[in-house]
Amino acid sequence: MMRRLFLMAALSLCAIACFAQKTTKGGRPQQQRQLIYCSCAYTNHGLPVGEISHSYYELIADSGKKPCVVYSENRGEGPERKTYAVAEKDVTELYNMLQHLKVDSLDGYNVSEDMTGGTSYRIHVEYADGRMVTANWFTHHPRGEAVVAYEAILRFLSSKAKTQRKR
Repeated sequence: MMRRLFLMAALSLCAIACFAQKTTKGGRPQQQRQLIYCSCAYTNHGLPVGEISHSYYELIADSGKKPCVVYSENRGEGPERKTYAVAEKDVTELYNMLQHLKVDSLDGYNVSEDMTGGTSYRIHVEYADGRMVTANWFTHHPRGEAVVAYEAILRFLSSKAKTQRKR
């Protein structure tokens, strides 16, 4: 009787554990990464003072803090920065967009051509588990997926800042 009760309890705990975790093909628990940072930046090379030489948008979503989008631009006299509050749902929406675009596959993409003038671009993403994704390019013919990801991140983050400016 005691043995049967012990076996039933063990099976119940096993079932609870199995339902509590999603598993991958390898049998390991699958957890959604927590996005804590995402940015896109560009640098214009060879422009006179007064023109935007460097600009970026970044999402900062550190654990335990309210997420925000920061916009910064530098016209040669030091950076101007503005911060805009965003909601947790915005962080989740950006995370889902990054997954859909397979931005993780761009990690390590780094192309630099010898050019006079031009614009360099960067994407950088960080997750709470320590994983980072970085792509940089300064070329006439960048990888299409990098351009699409950059433009999508820029559109998303700038729209959040624009929404906050209107309030």
